[in-house]
Amino acid sequence: MAEQLVFIFGFDRSGTTALARVLAAHPDTELLMQPFNSSEFRQRMYDILNNENVSATQRQFIEGLTKGVIDTAYISSPWFFKYSTTETWKTGQLHIVKSTISHFLLPWLVCEFPMTGVWGIWRQPVDVIDSIFRNNFQGWYAGAIPCLKETVKSCNQLRQSFPDESFDGLSAVGEVAMNFAIRSFHLFQHLPTGNVIWYDEFCRSPNVAVERFRERFGLRQVDVAHLANRDLNMTGRKRNAHTACLTARDVAEIQRITEPAIELMESRHGKFRQHN
Repeated sequence: MAEQLVFIFGFDRSGTTALARVLAAHPDTELLMQPFNSSEFRQRMYDILNNENVSATQRQFIEGLTKGVIDTAYISSPWFFKYSTTETWKTGQLHIVKSTISHFLLPWLVCEFPMTGVWGIWRQPVDVIDSIFRNNFQGWYAGAIPCLKETVKSCNQLRQSFPDESFDGLSAVGEVAMNFAIRSFHLFQHLPTGNVIWYDEFCRSPNVAVERFRERFGLRQVDVAHLANRDLNMTGRKRNAHTACLTARDVAEIQRITEPAIELMESRHGKFRQHN
């Protein structure tokens, strides 16, 4: 295998857990599930990290991972200890770090550790927001809008795509959609072109969806199709067992807010319309 460490990023309810657990079923991989939750990374999840503001402990933890050291003393996430396949480094295995809170970590990570793999999973925004509200998870984003405004102010590219007036008159659904839009825009803007797994394709044909990932890391071909119909969520309802809870007005607001992210996916990664 070319590398022994890869990060998989995505928004909540985008299929990150299902993808990570399918990949972790491969005999040559290990899963590190949400090691950044309940840590300094979570407390600073809306900070765009760089060499000037990253803390010594944050840098030390990431550097440790790139050198084959998992500092469990730094990790306090119950998800990590319950769902990871290992708590110690396994020589010769590809270690997959799954995170839904580290969108603003990516540029610094890519710059400082260029040999580390970084991938993302994309799911249609309306489906993501619907799943969040259907499961009553919208409280996860309470109070985030002021933080997001400061994040946008600190980044020229975000300011251009999300001007001050885009925050005006947001509904509760709109606030979550804005969270998705800004974080996803930043993530996929800095993600290497093509390092995307499309959620709907993953649901239809997981073997096809993960083929490029498998080839990139030199993983043996293993059939994972039998996992497609299993509920691989750690929390929340199974993806197909629901009726949409959003109104037409909600959908229109989500589409308007997330349009910059959708346009970015089309221009940079090229397959958004094809997979929706």
